Amino acid sequence: MLEAHARHWAKSLLPVYHRLPAPMRHVAVSMRGWPLARLRRSAWAREEAALGARLERDPTAAARCVVERLRAILVHAAATVPWYARAFAEHGFDPVAVEGPDALRRLPILERAALRDAWRDLQSRAIADDDAICTSTSGTTGSGLRVRATPEAYARTWAQQLRHRRWAGIAPDEWRITLFGAEVVSRRADPRRLWVYNVPDRQILLSAYHLAPRWADAYRRRLERRPLAVEGFPSVLRDVAHVIGPARPGRPRARVVFTTGEALTAEARSDIGAAFGARVLDEYGQDEKVGFVLECPAGTYHQVTEYGVLEVVDEAGAPVPPGVEGHLLWTGLVNPAMPLVRYRIGDEGVVVPGGRPCPCGVTYPAVAPTLTRTGDSLRLAGGRRVSPRLLNQLLKECRSFAAAQFVQDGPASVTILAEPAGAGAAAEASALARRLEAQFGGAVHFQSRIVDVIARDPSAKRRLVVVRDGGGADGGGADGGGANGV
Repeated sequence: MLEAHARHWAKSLLPVYHRLPAPMRHVAVSMRGWPLARLRRSAWAREEAALGARLERDPTAAARCVVERLRAILVHAAATVPWYARAFAEHGFDPVAVEGPDALRRLPILERAALRDAWRDLQSRAIADDDAICTSTSGTTGSGLRVRATPEAYARTWAQQLRHRRWAGIAPDEWRITLFGAEVVSRRADPRRLWVYNVPDRQILLSAYHLAPRWADAYRRRLERRPLAVEGFPSVLRDVAHVIGPARPGRPRARVVFTTGEALTAEARSDIGAAFGARVLDEYGQDEKVGFVLECPAGTYHQVTEYGVLEVVDEAGAPVPPGVEGHLLWTGLVNPAMPLVRYRIGDEGVVVPGGRPCPCGVTYPAVAPTLTRTGDSLRLAGGRRVSPRLLNQLLKECRSFAAAQFVQDGPASVTILAEPAGAGAAAEASALARRLEAQFGGAVHFQSRIVDVIARDPSAKRRLVVVRDGGGADGGGADGGGANGV
């Protein structure tokens, strides 16, 4: 309840916050950070962290924990969530008799649109709104989805991030630098300092709204003063990398960089690693709190099994074997306020076939996400999707773009917005439009337009693809698969 009130006041008092002198902004941010810091240091978080440290190297114990948590969340859903009470009865499903994840195949897939439409019926009646934290995910077109979660679920989620830091050699109470979407320094200001301190959470929040050459030295000085762990969205961190340039030999700007919230391309990983002079480790999670995947120092993406059950299925919902790409279905195990079962979040990926154990010693399944936030793809006539990864490959050849965005206004109409970095941007954008139009046999009309700046969405993320409402081939706007993506 305290965290819910903190979120409300943080938003409503933002104009007042920006008028405060710098020392008072540090105090205000620290007051805002105190409720979350309490959760992150709670007994729930400590218990989950200790459990994870044991299960990640004991597959037998991990499997046993999954069954226990799965049965418990399904029994809870049947007793307190109207939507599941009806679904279980309709399919003759007895959650008490569940002996493993395979039993889930008897249940229907929950689509994101269905979750939005039946939101109230998918909330647990046993958990009052005052006892839950309500947030929204950042859908691609801004049509977000409300999410309810218990404070305990937040604490157990934070424990997964603590695990990631432990894998990288970062202690739980070490200071870190954060580059997410909070407007910690007014974007209209010309400040001397581009950061504020959240003392209770040992966090330095750097502005994501002053990424221009005039402030490059300020970013460099802050990062080089004392290299810390850095966390942020890949697009923001890559923009920082372009502003500050490569780190000098022997002068790292971070101990390690954790990326989350968006797809991390190979090019972005390279740029970020070079600019910060540190290893980049990726993670995947969602506001819905249904699944967690962490990249270990050996480069393997490990699924945290006690956090959520993962199924990979084809278009018809049938399971696909390891090594075959499919849609990711998640059943969350830690959030009783809004338990989601067989939830198709919009991401695709592959469970890596078993083989040699990972050098890091973690025995969790290896997962290779291949397309995160399916809604961020172009959705063309005939149901064809064009992956952001493909579009990124094409953009490699456009040397005069600072950034680009594909805006889909209809199944057969796409506008390429190009933010120029030098001469020739208009010609390259026009050539790219012609190339794509030819690639699709003229069935889709591509046009280009030069813009001064490609805007970020309210959370400070820059979308490669924006599908306007009614623009996709299925007649709906695109939805982000989750708060976080690999």
